[in-house]
Amino acid sequence: MATITFVISTPPYVNGTTNEAHDLIMASTAYGHDANVIFKGEGVLQLLKNQDPMNHQKHAGKRISGFTFFDIEPLYVCQNSLNFHKIDKHDLISGLSYISDEDVTQAIEKSDFIINL
Repeated sequence: MATITFVISTPPYVNGTTNEAHDLIMASTAYGHDANVIFKGEGVLQLLKNQDPMNHQKHAGKRISGFTFFDIEPLYVCQNSLNFHKIDKHDLISGLSYISDEDVTQAIEKSDFIINL
């Protein structure tokens, strides 16, 4: 099957799209596709442990932690984005792999499909 790379670059809780994006990622594996997930830009904010979900939305970090049940691992995080937002790794959920901008580019180039969320 195909390898789909999801590039998440939007912050959590924007127009309700966070939950829809997570659902799409989990659904892709139900059809036998391999899914890679890369968090970059403001998307790294979805990985914070301490979040305050708005409007009865689900905690983004907790939903993302559940990706492993769908064989979606590792979860890649752009180190440069963390540095830009001054986020310490200890403030993030567990189970993440930290990669450089060059590694992000390589992961995308190896994919059959890229979906930017």
